[in-house]
Amino acid sequence: MTRLCQRWERWLKDNFPSALETLQEGATPQEVDTFSREIGFVIPEDVREWFMWKNGQVHQPHLNVLFGFELLTLSDSLREWRFWQTVSDMNEEFAESCKSYPNDAILPAYTTPGWIPIAKTSGPADYLGIDLNPGPEGTVGQVINFGRNEEKKCVAGVSLADFLEFVLDEYEAGHTVVNEYGIGGHDYFYLNLYGELLHFSCILSQLHEQQKFDGRRLHIDDSIERIKPYPPELAERLRRLHFAALNDDAETVIEFLDADPELVQILPPGGNTILHTAAMGQSPRILDYLERFKLDSNARNDEGETPLTSCEEAFRDFFVFEEPSKQEMKQHQETLKRLHQMGSRME
Repeated sequence: MTRLCQRWERWLKDNFPSALETLQEGATPQEVDTFSREIGFVIPEDVREWFMWKNGQVHQPHLNVLFGFELLTLSDSLREWRFWQTVSDMNEEFAESCKSYPNDAILPAYTTPGWIPIAKTSGPADYLGIDLNPGPEGTVGQVINFGRNEEKKCVAGVSLADFLEFVLDEYEAGHTVVNEYGIGGHDYFYLNLYGELLHFSCILSQLHEQQKFDGRRLHIDDSIERIKPYPPELAERLRRLHFAALNDDAETVIEFLDADPELVQILPPGGNTILHTAAMGQSPRILDYLERFKLDSNARNDEGETPLTSCEEAFRDFFVFEEPSKQEMKQHQETLKRLHQMGSRME
């Protein structure tokens, strides 16, 4: 692990120094022991060394260093772990929809006490974590994805060390796009695969189906198509346009599209049209402006969502842990009304 941590720090220093500055001082052995007692599981040695190297990140939007996932501190991990124990009654409802890659490596559950989050997305409650209670064909300490939107649960490495080796191989080979789009405060890392720029959790099951998991770690070879990212200037304009749309900044959207109307035809990673992004931003003002471009109100993004579906999903995900205010609910209803008027339908 020492060698992997040194590689990681060197790569961040050379390629993403602002993110390196967010990493916190390592935890003490006593802090890791306390964490282990709280969750009731023995922490694998490589995971101990990981937290003792750097104890997560200071939260900074757009600086998530693990394929767009924010590294959690021990205290953050414990807080998230405790929350997921409160929803264990949902296992009965969702267990049947869960699938394991490889088969039987991961328990068919919505949540279990043995899934320990080590990294989290900026948006919905989705995680990369350590599986200390694997399925009959799994390995204690394997790295998996889990969370609210993760019905397909995949082994990303049979240990944290194996997973980090894969991550660093991809980073050092230049197969990731860093800080290219960052739309909506979400993930700034995209893997350049399958002819698209894709977020890591979106391709895990595809990599397994393409037999890119050798039983220990993932491997991505030249048989998988890669694409050239947009030129930096265009990528930055696209990022700023969609960021404005997601944040109900109608003035910026109008300024960009009045100057360059062709931007509405260029899709960022994930395939969201500007209608999708404005819908997720709950912005009827921007939707009113966009009507002049006669865009397809039922275009589907890479997840198969129409703008109306994205609007509903984004609103639900944003208010997982709190109730919307009256003003927020009113704006959501106005956005839905406008989308219906434009002819948008649920998927």
